Amino acid sequence: MNKEEKIATVAKKLTGFSGFLIKGELKQLAKILAGDEEVEDMVQGVYHKRQGLLVATNKRLIFIYKGMLWGMTLQDFSYEKINTVEYNIGLVDGRLTVYASGNAEEIKNVMPKSQVREFGEFVRSKLNAKVASPPVMVPSTSVAEQLEKLVGLKEKGFLNDEEFAIQKAKILNS
Repeated sequence: MNKEEKIATVAKKLTGFSGFLIKGELKQLAKILAGDEEVEDMVQGVYHKRQGLLVATNKRLIFIYKGMLWGMTLQDFSYEKINTVEYNIGLVDGRLTVYASGNAEEIKNVMPKSQVREFGEFVRSKLNAKVASPPVMVPSTSVAEQLEKLVGLKEKGFLNDEEFAIQKAKILNS
């Protein structure tokens, strides 16, 4: 199964789309995804007066509009830059608003309406995971280098025996 067929299968499984209305967008999606990027969820919607596909991957949100004959519009939102996502469900359709880098971008007429809340909450869970797991800070110097510096400070008289012992314990226990 090639990348395009896999995306169409995921689209049908996740959303029930037959793919007819979004066939061009699905084809473009196969070309845009990075090698290790996976499609996780998707909905249709209107962004800047263009009916297209909003895709949540493991790395970002992507809005794709493929013109009838030519042209393509692509807008992507890195999860690192998204502050929050708001969703509204109306009588006929739904709306998603992505707040990123001080801007609010609205995707209207989100369909299927039944999945607006689910999609919004999915993206929020991605954002919460980003906050829950801050990057691990790697010490710039090794334990041995830190101990050497500490010994140097003691030898130069900047630390007494008690201060040296406290700092040494901190280094060894970190």
